[in-house]
Amino acid sequence: WEACVEGLAEGGEGGVKKILPQVLGEALLGLKDSNGRTRESAYTLLLVLADASTDDAPGFLTSVLAGLGAKTPHMRSAAVLALARLVYEHAKADGPWGDAVRTLLPPMLQTVTVLFGEEAREVLKSAVSFVRIAITALPPADLEPLLPVTVGALLSHGRGKERFRQKIKIILKKLVRMYGYDSVRASMPEDDVRLLTHMRKVAERAARRKAERRADGGEDDGRFDEMMGSDEEDSDDGRTLMTGVTGFTRMTARSGKSLRSAAQERSEKRSAA
Repeated sequence: WEACVEGLAEGGEGGVKKILPQVLGEALLGLKDSNGRTRESAYTLLLVLADASTDDAPGFLTSVLAGLGAKTPHMRSAAVLALARLVYEHAKADGPWGDAVRTLLPPMLQTVTVLFGEEAREVLKSAVSFVRIAITALPPADLEPLLPVTVGALLSHGRGKERFRQKIKIILKKLVRMYGYDSVRASMPEDDVRLLTHMRKVAERAARRKAERRADGGEDDGRFDEMMGSDEEDSDDGRTLMTGVTGFTRMTARSGKSLRSAAQERSEKRSAA
């Protein structure tokens, strides 16, 4: 995989475009490999292919999006992870890629929420990860109309699946901070309002305890509780999110540009030698 990435980087955009249709599918499958180094290389390869498609960024996104209709849950999960990485890299960037991601992200989010009806755990995990990235990337005004479908999908998935419940609660907390309890409650199915009510009571109780400690002149020893309950995944522009939830390693959490540059530098050194 590393040799493949270096070879593509050495070949330039013209060489990449010629083999893009054949390589893209393999890159997506590599995102799900059990070997960490292979996943790192696959994410780097994805970004190299994306760079070579700058003149048709919407077309490249559409090609990856087509993977959501794949026959196997493995490929559908991989396609969602690829979309998450592309959104993460380009949602706030300038140029063709930034424009393409910002334009296509609302319909992409709506499409991914459909996957919450699946039973395959790997697809659900990828979908939750994508939603966490999407709600951070979308401007609040563009996300607000999508609240009912997004919240409804999350909660239809969350019932009875404790493994993802904490991740879903983190997303709900983020949405509450953005729009307030009333707006999020209005987007929730009536049967799930109790979850939001419980979250609100816990937050209010924690706030009262913090205020009491400060009023008594004591030190604020609630820092640990705050850290444990905070949405730290979004506090550093998604770096923790990318290394934890979506399975990206610390290496792939760096910008794609630095990874691609590293591959190019290794290729140049090898040629010079």
